[in-house]
Amino acid sequence: MRIVIREMPTRWGSCTPQNKIILNPELIKAPTGCIEYVIVHELCHLVYRNHTVKFMALQNKELPGWQKWKDKLEKVLMQNECQRLKLTAVNGIGWFIKNSRIRKSGR
Repeated sequence: MRIVIREMPTRWGSCTPQNKIILNPELIKAPTGCIEYVIVHELCHLVYRNHTVKFMALQNKELPGWQKWKDKLEKVLMQNECQRLKLTAVNGIGWFIKNSRIRKSGR
């Protein structure tokens, strides 16, 4: 098993058929319980590749209450995305003002 850190736009973690666990570096910004959830989830994929009943039973056994951390992680993801969109919008407005003909012509 190998663990790799790689940016992934839509996932916190992944487990490949070659038993490589990939973790998103943005995960470090999440609460410890959320990080633990992602790691346990991916480790469970080493035993069961799909989200079967057996997979869920193993995840429940290894991390009771995992759903709370999954929900919290989704909220963190939403907050991060909202923040990114705000910054993108602010930067876009700044660029527009900086390059606007209206500003340059004094109108």
